[in-house]
Amino acid sequence: QQQTRNTILWVGRSDSLKNPEGFLELAGAFPNEHFTMICQTLSKDQHYANLIAEAGKIPNLQFIRHVPFNQIDAYFQRARVFVSTSYAEGFPNTFINACKCSTAILSLGVNPDGFLDTHACGLCCNGDPAKLTYNLRFMLENNHYVEYGSNARRYAEQYHDITKIAAIYGATFTRLAKKQ
Repeated sequence: QQQTRNTILWVGRSDSLKNPEGFLELAGAFPNEHFTMICQTLSKDQHYANLIAEAGKIPNLQFIRHVPFNQIDAYFQRARVFVSTSYAEGFPNTFINACKCSTAILSLGVNPDGFLDTHACGLCCNGDPAKLTYNLRFMLENNHYVEYGSNARRYAEQYHDITKIAAIYGATFTRLAKKQ
């Protein structure tokens, strides 16, 4: 059963590379939308208290310090769009979470191997914060996020389904064992 999608989501650590402040700015630019930020502190982060204080000034933002891994999918399932404000990353696990939960992805600068474009799972802003605002508005208008979310789910089923991956590994191990 599909839950009501009623928030824009950010999940990460308070690492400066993940640019959590960028999400606060985005939330401030959309006062009529609900935003959820799940932000765990990076160990010995001197700026975390300031981040919490700044988040508290944004009335349409819910700030959550920690969600156990086994409960995180519920947040992705309620999100219309998952936002990544990271400057650089490999292939974030949060992208897989978003895809398997049919959640569109909006990324400031991370687009591993161009998969957001190739599979139409979301939009990448190539590091331009102004495009982040523009593209979020586009995704929300006429519910464009729904199509991106459906594409994201198809991507997850095709490339990250545990049953398919286990079968590939099983065939590989069988083939290697026969060569012995």
